Amino acid sequence: MALADIVRSGIALAKKTLNDGALLSTVTLETWVSNNDYGEATYGAPVAYQALVSNADDSNATMRGVTLVARCAVTFLEDVTIGLQDRITLADGSTGPLVRVDEGVVSADGRMMVVAHVGYKQ
Repeated sequence: MALADIVRSGIALAKKTLNDGALLSTVTLETWVSNNDYGEATYGAPVAYQALVSNADDSNATMRGVTLVARCAVTFLEDVTIGLQDRITLADGSTGPLVRVDEGVVSADGRMMVVAHVGYKQ
């Protein structure tokens, strides 16, 4: 078996596993609505999605000069509208500020995806 055959079979296995949902986890997206009288964020109804969650080593500087570090990237395999004030809850129940949202990412098969980078809880 040639090296190219081994690589092809590995890629085929990864695609099959991803398509079967074995690598996907359930995340919850809550859209920011407003801040209440106490300045606390209020959110809309939670919506569950199957998404690919991967480690991220990414940092993003805000306009105020604060550097936020992402701990994971959540890839939604569909076109979802996400704002930086929205809240994503991971399968383990943890959450954190959204550091960056990449909308309109196109996968190899032409599917529109959204990648949200979740930071550490402050």
